[in-house]
Amino acid sequence: MTTDSAQSTGVGHLSSTTLAWGAVGGSAFVLLASGPRLLGVDIYSALAVAWTVVTIFGMGLAIPGEQTVTRAVAGGHVRGVAGAVRTRLLALAALTLAFLIPPALGSETLLGTSAIWPAGIVFGAIGWALVAGPRGRLTGAGRFHEYSALLAVEAVIRIALCLAAWLFRDQAPWLLSLAMGLPLLIAAGIGQWFLRADASARKGRGSALLAEQGAMTAVALAAQVVLSTAPLWLAARGVEGAAAAGAFVSATSYMRVPSLFAGGIQAMVLSRSSAAARIGDTAAVAGLARRSALLAAGVCTAVVAMLLAVSGPALLLLYGPGIDIGWGVLVVLGASTVIFVSGNVITQVYLGCRRSVSAAVIWVVAAVVTTVALAVLATSSAGAAWAGLIGVAVGLAALLALLSRTVRGVSGVEPVAGGAQHG
Repeated sequence: MTTDSAQSTGVGHLSSTTLAWGAVGGSAFVLLASGPRLLGVDIYSALAVAWTVVTIFGMGLAIPGEQTVTRAVAGGHVRGVAGAVRTRLLALAALTLAFLIPPALGSETLLGTSAIWPAGIVFGAIGWALVAGPRGRLTGAGRFHEYSALLAVEAVIRIALCLAAWLFRDQAPWLLSLAMGLPLLIAAGIGQWFLRADASARKGRGSALLAEQGAMTAVALAAQVVLSTAPLWLAARGVEGAAAAGAFVSATSYMRVPSLFAGGIQAMVLSRSSAAARIGDTAAVAGLARRSALLAAGVCTAVVAMLLAVSGPALLLLYGPGIDIGWGVLVVLGASTVIFVSGNVITQVYLGCRRSVSAAVIWVVAAVVTTVALAVLATSSAGAAWAGLIGVAVGLAALLALLSRTVRGVSGVEPVAGGAQHG
């Protein structure tokens, strides 16, 4: 794929991926909105914690695998990378079986004493492990409409399971638990069908690309520490009552709607920056970083402003009267979203330029700062929100400070069908 071909993916593709990510976000809203109404706010907190764990696995472990495959295909690399990534992710998914041990022993955890939510975590992790490869191969090959179709399938199946939970309320816990992972499994199967005759990736030495997956995983896991661990601190400390963690997850999900719409931008930035970096086109990389970051920040700011304007009735409609989050907390969460999305888009440029280690160091530092801030401030929902804002601000500042150096380092030395360099 050359820079020209990468740029040939136009507004239509961006629109389809943006809408598809929006649909996935909408399906998450349906799940989280159904929870407190069907389960009650206390049991819903267990669902919220389980969803947080699945999200951390998906965004922190599976997405880096997907990005590794995208880099491989966009850079003209090895056919076997997707299979190796799948094996690694399934091995990590197997570790989530440990969540089933406490229920078997009758022990109380943040997930309660039922096996329903631990089982949902296991199912969700397996689904993420299997869907990462097909999604990465499709985006790396520029097949964004088919990639969008997988996201749409995931959204539709999740919403269907939530509707079934409303129809069969006695089975609602299991149906809502299945809604975390079954949609991903079905999307993975359809993705494999899309790729049944694919031969776009050439053979070569893929060890360097697979090693790069480690750095990408560090990036994503550190970002998830910044974004998703606040509810776990609130739940563990019992801050503001048993339902506080669930309410915080609901409010956070609401204010992160813009990040879901930006998912399409991020997928394209990684694919295009990988293609441009492979041929040493520094002007294309610099322009892509500037335009994409500004576009993402502008879109996110507009959507955040709209969400804040209607937050009162919208949160009541989505989550019911059980949610009690102040407007000031929502403002802080919204600012965190804008800053994080901007930083995440720039991170894709780092990954495309084979500077995944640099990105990992930056996000690990941001994660450490966030954790320290949570230890000090997570004595209330407001404090937890501010801790997250501090973390993403540190991450974005560091990314911007080193961006020019990263772009200048693009040399086009990565061979079309051999190993990869990363740093």
